[in-house]
Amino acid sequence: MPLRRAALLNGPDMRLYRRMSYGRLTDFNVLDGRQYRSRQADTQAERDDPSRTMLGAQQERWPADGLGASTRTWKVLAQQTVMARADRDPGPGLSLSDDHWSGYEHARQRTFDAVAERGVDNFVVITGDAHCSMVADLKLNFDDQNSPTIGAEFLGTSIASGGDGADMDGPAADSYMSPPAAPHP
Repeated sequence: MPLRRAALLNGPDMRLYRRMSYGRLTDFNVLDGRQYRSRQADTQAERDDPSRTMLGAQQERWPADGLGASTRTWKVLAQQTVMARADRDPGPGLSLSDDHWSGYEHARQRTFDAVAERGVDNFVVITGDAHCSMVADLKLNFDDQNSPTIGAEFLGTSIASGGDGADMDGPAADSYMSPPAAPHP
């Protein structure tokens, strides 16, 4: 994939996260949610560990500071994994992906708290890499639907999903968003 010269390898790391502006309209904060994160949790105790991170400590502070200082109309995070709490099973209880921000709930909450504490308005998250489309309110507390909505997330599918441009949205469109199919008897 093409990389900017500034992102060339420096030791074991590549700095892929960056910020850019589009005039006075938008600040884009492009995150790297793969390189610095804690490994996916195997147990509930691991999921509940507040030290786990999606972005790494340095990058986790970086967007909050930029979003809070932005004077642009729209403050955008562009990133790879679903940030909203996306229940993969419409039945009772929650079925959440450990690959998404739901697998890093403390890190997501730190990000949301920073957005709220800094009074960031017009906060938008643009997400890809899930082979389906979705729009969601980002709640300060997903356990309380009366909690303030601090932003919106727009998830866009890959142009290669389905291979032929067919409509792939729906309950079984994406293995990341849908539970695995039941085995046939």
